[in-house]
Order: sequence, then C-alpha cells, then structure tokens
Amino acid sequence: MPLSPATTTADVISTESHLYQARLILEYQDLCDHSNLSLVHLQTLTTELKLLRRENADLKVTNSELVKLISLAFQASVMHYQQCTLGNNRAVAFERRNNANNVGTKRVTLPKSISIRLQG
Repeated sequence: MPLSPATTTADVISTESHLYQARLILEYQDLCDHSNLSLVHLQTLTTELKLLRRENADLKVTNSELVKLISLAFQASVMHYQQCTLGNNRAVAFERRNNANNVGTKRVTLPKSISIRLQG
C-alpha cells in the first residue's frame, strides 16, 4: 500500500496489528461457539445413553420374567401331556384286560395318535 504523506509506518503497523487481533478474536469466538455446540451435543448424548441403559435394564427384567413364564407353561404342558398319556395307557390296559376276558365280544379300535391342545 503506498504511503501518503500523512500515513506513517507506525500507523500501518498499528492498523495491521488491529486487523490481526480482530481476526484472532473472531477465530476464538468461532472456537467457543463450536465448543459450546459440542458440549450441548455431548450432554444430549449422555442423557440419551442414560435412558438407553435404563431401558436395557428394564428389558432384561422383562425378558427374565418371560423366560420364567415360558418355563412354567412348558412344565405345565409336559405334566398335562404325561397325565393324558398315563390316563390313555390305563384305558388301553383296561381295554386289553376286558378284551381278554370277553373273547367273543366286538373289539374297539383305538386312535393311532392323540392330539393335545394347550389353552393360552
């Protein structure tokens, strides 16, 4: 920049120094703004993480309860099946004994399979 008679070297250096300081202030403000946005984002993520951990713990409890219920239902169905099977075996034995005693009577054919329906 050409110097005018009223402009001195000290004035030019002072102006450039002020411009440099203004640029540094703007860069610092940009960094502060970015830092504040990052902090807000981090706080939001931390809150979301806490909520997800709580939800995960609740889901684990619910899952455990469901496993217990399924286990109980399975045990009940096995017991019901065993009772039905035992009852059918007794009926078959009784039928065979009756058939052996009544050789001349008509025979009853039993089903080859039994279907069990669970309520639930």
